[in-house]
Amino acid sequence: MKNKRRTFGITAALVTGLLLFAVLSLTNCTRIEAQANVPTPVGITGVGTQTAGRNILGEFAPQFAALNDDVLFGEVWAREAELAPRDRSMITVASLITSGSFEQLSFHLDFARQNGVTRAEIVEVVTHLAFYVGWPNAWSTFNRAIEIFTEADTAANEGEEITVEGQIGRQTAGRNVLGEFAPQFAALNDDVLFGEVWAREAELSPRDRSMITVTALITSGSFEQLAFHLNFARQNGITRTEIVEVITHLAFYVGWPNAWSTFNRAIEIFTE
Repeated sequence: MKNKRRTFGITAALVTGLLLFAVLSLTNCTRIEAQANVPTPVGITGVGTQTAGRNILGEFAPQFAALNDDVLFGEVWAREAELAPRDRSMITVASLITSGSFEQLSFHLDFARQNGVTRAEIVEVVTHLAFYVGWPNAWSTFNRAIEIFTEADTAANEGEEITVEGQIGRQTAGRNVLGEFAPQFAALNDDVLFGEVWAREAELSPRDRSMITVTALITSGSFEQLAFHLNFARQNGITRTEIVEVITHLAFYVGWPNAWSTFNRAIEIFTE
């Protein structure tokens, strides 16, 4: 009787072991198959498939790393038909300058260079934004840009022509609104900011100036001025599709609340 019980116990243990092995094998095969079916993140111009998130934060913050690599770069940056990589780099740089996110700026300045933004254009972007975000942010940006946009870039880009897509008429809003109350500010607004800076169309087109100005206002939450500049951007050739993509792109850099507040104003201006 004892031998029969011992034999039965051994047989039961063997059967249990075999069943456990079969279950583990099936689970492993399913996991391998599932991993094989995960789509490869789409690459972006200049750097190919983005892996910086996982390389730096893969163990410490895996969810954030996945969102960085697969969603922000793998999906949003990859929508090149809606907004070109050059334009995405330009608005990203403008947003980082405005928010003072200088730790991330060096990477995006170099990325902008890879995506076709020239040294002359970057200089003009920073000069233009100085009036909207302040001289200290402009200086901090120039200190980093000098290291990235070298003399070699200047030589390579000599002779480039920038297409002018709009015309800036003489600005009188400053004097019309503040001519009596703040005449000096009104003169700087009309004669310097719009009369000189916005008028440098050969260095940076009105379309690009509108794009980076809208970016600065979205990033800083200056919504009172945003309606004017959204309409101005429309006049300067920015389409509804492009402005939607600009706001969607920036949502990852400035936050969803600022994006929503911008959409509420854009809907009124970019109508059917």
